Amino acid sequence: MKLAKHPRRRRVLALSLAVSGLAVGLTAMAASEIDADQQTALALVQKFAGQLKPRLKAAISADGPAHAVAVCATEAPQIAESLSAESGWVIRRVSSRNRNPAAVPDEWETAMLKQFEDKLAAGADPSSLSQGEVTPDGYRFAKAQVVEPLCLMCHGQTIAADVSAALASYYPNDMATGYELGQIRGIFSLIKPR
Repeated sequence: MKLAKHPRRRRVLALSLAVSGLAVGLTAMAASEIDADQQTALALVQKFAGQLKPRLKAAISADGPAHAVAVCATEAPQIAESLSAESGWVIRRVSSRNRNPAAVPDEWETAMLKQFEDKLAAGADPSSLSQGEVTPDGYRFAKAQVVEPLCLMCHGQTIAADVSAALASYYPNDMATGYELGQIRGIFSLIKPR
C-alpha cells in the first residue's frame, strides 16, 4: 500500500496514530493519578496508625491494657473522623471478626480481606498487603492490619480478666480476639469519592 497515492488513507492513518497517542497519554495520566491516590492513601494510613499507636502505648504505660480499650473505643473513631474531614477521603477500619459494630466490611472490603488472607497463606510479606483500584464509588484502597505484639493484649488468645471486662463493657458483641502474631485482623479501608 503506497500512502502517497492515497491521501485519504494517510489522513486515516494519521488520525489513528493521533487517537492511539491520545489513548496512551490518557492511560499514562490515569495511571499517574492512581499512583498519586495510592501514595495519598498510604500516607493517610500511616498518619492514622501514627496517631493511634502512641495513644495506646501511653494508655498502657499509664493505666494498663484495660485502659487501652477505652482509648481505642473513643479515640480511634475520632482520629478516623478527623483525618476524613481533613483529607476528603472516607477512612475506616473493618474486620470480618469485628469488635466495633460499625466495622463490618462491605462486599469490596470482604474481597480484599480474602485476597490478603490468600496472599499471606502463600507466603507474602504481611507489610506488603495493600490494594488500590478505581471502583464505581471512587478510588478505593485497602491495607492489611496485621497483628503486632502490642495488639495481643486485647486481641490475642490469652486476655487478662480486667481487659476482658473492659472489652465486654465497650463491645458486648466483640469477635476480635483469639489472634496470633502476624495474622490479619482487619484492614484500613479508604475511599476517595468521585
